[in-house]
Amino acid sequence: LKQSFRAQEGNLQAEQQRLPLYLVLKNFCFQLAASCYYQKNKFDGQSLGDQDETLMTSISLSKLFATGTTLGVTYQRNADKYVFPTGATIPTSLPGDRVTQDVLGLSVQQNLLADFFGRADRADIRSANALYDAAMISRVSNLQDLVLNGIQTYWSAYVAQQTFQQTLAARSRYQKLTEAVRKKTKYGYANPGEVEQAEAELEGQEQNVKSASVNYLSALDNLITLLRLPAGRGSGRRARGRSRGP
Repeated sequence: LKQSFRAQEGNLQAEQQRLPLYLVLKNFCFQLAASCYYQKNKFDGQSLGDQDETLMTSISLSKLFATGTTLGVTYQRNADKYVFPTGATIPTSLPGDRVTQDVLGLSVQQNLLADFFGRADRADIRSANALYDAAMISRVSNLQDLVLNGIQTYWSAYVAQQTFQQTLAARSRYQKLTEAVRKKTKYGYANPGEVEQAEAELEGQEQNVKSASVNYLSALDNLITLLRLPAGRGSGRRARGRSRGP
């Protein structure tokens, strides 16, 4: 039954419930952000110099906790480079032609009101976990039903096969009986109407064989479909009277 489409369908339907759980849990992942900014300015007649270049780099890391608290850490560096005219004197307010500033920040955010200290977030997690657990339980129940259905389908095919074999054997006996009655009639030993009665009974057995054959092939096709076996696997040969099981 592992290769059955119904088994695969049950497993995939259960796996679909992972998505709501992951959609909730992704809100509690670490968030990493980085940026880089470059700027170049040119000045005419300014005392600080002809131009300056600014390179700003920042990186931040934040995370939301189940308590509704968001913690964040940010680091930022600003690097300025000044270009002075030839022979110009660097202002005393500047330590040199390069100035670097590093900034480290810490932020704390807390949810209130509807999500007071993460009450709504924790409820979302519990709900998503409950849905996933229910899907796993339903998966086991569906697979148990599938196993039971598989056993029932197998035995239905087996009983149909045995019935078909019995009708074949009964037809063979009536064929021999009809042939014997015809011989008796040929030699004048048969009673009036005995041949007609034997032929009528033989025709009834022929109809029983056809009916049993249709039932057997239908039951066998149901089993092959359920087990996802190659189409037409042995159905034609078995319908002709082999005695092995389905």
